[in-house]
Amino acid sequence: GSLKTFGVAYLPAAILVLAGSLVKKRETSPSSPVESDSNDNKKSSSLSPKTIISIILSRFVLSPILAIATVRLMTIAKLMPADNARTLAIVTFTLLMEGCTPPAQNSVIMLQLANEKERAAKMAKLLTVLYSVSVIPVTLLLSGCL
Repeated sequence: GSLKTFGVAYLPAAILVLAGSLVKKRETSPSSPVESDSNDNKKSSSLSPKTIISIILSRFVLSPILAIATVRLMTIAKLMPADNARTLAIVTFTLLMEGCTPPAQNSVIMLQLANEKERAAKMAKLLTVLYSVSVIPVTLLLSGCL
């Protein structure tokens, strides 16, 4: 009973925490010292293009290359049957899926629980960018595998 209720409530609660991390705080007045703190928070929670590009390259280029290389090495080492194309396709699909899909929002929730609001906001922004950018590469990589 109660465990099932908690299980059902987890996903909506996680989405609310993620959305709450993306919301910007309002400034009280332009002349108050709070403004300088909020400007510092904006700078610390913003994502640099270098960070985004490096994560995108590692998730959508490096990780798929390593997944395909792992399957090839396993085939060469006779750890996987080379004559069964279905097995190769399933293993390749699984490794690509694990390697190139964006991470879950649990990291934002953990940062919120640890009272790391700035880092949670930064992580939420990063996840939003990764989910937005991942649609095309994930589709192409996984379609090519099948």
